[in-house]
Amino acid sequence: EPVTTDARRHDTDAETGVATTAALTRRLTGLLADGGHAAVVAVTIDDLAGYRDTHGAAAAAGARRRLARTLARATDGDDLVGVDDETGGFLVVLDGLDADDAAGPVERLRELLVIEQAAGSAPPFTGDFAVTGAPARGDAAAALRAARRALVSGRERVAR
Repeated sequence: EPVTTDARRHDTDAETGVATTAALTRRLTGLLADGGHAAVVAVTIDDLAGYRDTHGAAAAAGARRRLARTLARATDGDDLVGVDDETGGFLVVLDGLDADDAAGPVERLRELLVIEQAAGSAPPFTGDFAVTGAPARGDAAAALRAARRALVSGRERVAR
């Protein structure tokens, strides 16, 4: 059945142009139910609140849009990129990869982010990345929660 303009608008985050969390969760649920598997990457701007305090709300919103565009550009048609309503960051689903296989693609995401920022005039930012796996026939919501936990856990290890 065709997707209506109204449904498409609700599946796309108005600020960043990538999928909403709900749309990403539905698509990941379908992928896993069909026997597919994926790596799930949680991505945030490191200390977004501090970046906002230093550079202003408009610069922070621009940084989020730049990160969303970079993630979308760096993934292929089978991958999914969406906002993460819980962290204010993003979730990337790398279709057909295990968490171990995602190291190369995640490194390319980081490299593209550095290149994109070097070419621009906006204040640069750093990103935090964490990767987990989403097994076939697994629970999509649980896979997304695991990626978020890995992101927080990684930050805690770095802060110690």
